[in-house]
Amino acid sequence: MAGARHWTKREAQGLLLGAGAFGIAWLQSRTQAFYDWPHAPKTRSYRAVKDKAYRMGLGGFTRGAWGLVAVCRETGYVKSQLLRACAALNQKWKRTGPRGDFLITDDQVDELIEWLKHDFWCKSKHLYACGWCSGIKRPHYRAGLCGSCYWKYRGACLALGMPCGVQQQREFAVRLRGQDIKPEERKFLEKAIWRLSKGQALEQSRLEWLAILIPGAWHAS
Repeated sequence: MAGARHWTKREAQGLLLGAGAFGIAWLQSRTQAFYDWPHAPKTRSYRAVKDKAYRMGLGGFTRGAWGLVAVCRETGYVKSQLLRACAALNQKWKRTGPRGDFLITDDQVDELIEWLKHDFWCKSKHLYACGWCSGIKRPHYRAGLCGSCYWKYRGACLALGMPCGVQQQREFAVRLRGQDIKPEERKFLEKAIWRLSKGQALEQSRLEWLAILIPGAWHAS
């Protein structure tokens, strides 16, 4: 991979000697950047250190501690998802003070990631979050949206002169395949049809794009 840098002997030796005494957060801070691109992370990622340790045959890391914000940054999950996984796994997180940051061990992080791999916000549509606000605190209501976003979605459809039903939108989008549109628009259209076929509401930007693709077509249909 262009711009990527291999593990050095010094980094591997540090990992070997420190794995039994320190956590991944500490070991990660002792590594150098994986990429030499501008603005690239200054150290190797959490997953890179874990994978290297696995390849070296090292055991688990139990002495390191992560803050909640750091776990969000490294795993890509949001706080509410991690807190829900914490409750489901009955984990106990220590804190630096009454209102201080959480201290999450490396083993706990691994358990959280494994649990969240199979956790869906909407199980029927296999969605990890609301299609509009990306939130997970409110339950799924309809068409891949939470209740609050669904009514915003309906209001947007009415304002654009579009039918609110997902299947109605799909039927109209399929008819657009026969129109003379640009190649990039056709690719965008296929993605919209695929989403509508799954019974999910379109994102707001794609909804607006579909409404103006052929002016007045919604009313004409």
